[in-house]
Amino acid sequence: MTPDELAFYQAISAEPDDDLRRLSFADWLDENGNPDRARFIRDQIALTKLRPGTDEYKTTFRRTADTL
Repeated sequence: MTPDELAFYQAISAEPDDDLRRLSFADWLDENGNPDRARFIRDQIALTKLRPGTDEYKTTFRRTADTL
C-alpha cells in the first residue's frame, strides 16, 4: 500500500458517509492504473442512489458483482 493510498483509506474511515472522499479515491485509482477498482467504487456509490429493480440498478449491480 502506498502512502497516498493509506491517506485515502484514513480519510474515508474518518468520514465514511462522505462520497466525495470515495470519488476522489476512485479518480486517483484511475490515474494510477486501477480503472476496474475505480469503476467498482463509483458503481457502489451509484447503487445507493438508484431505485432497486430499475434497469440501471440491475446493470450496475451486475457490473459490481462481475468485478468482485
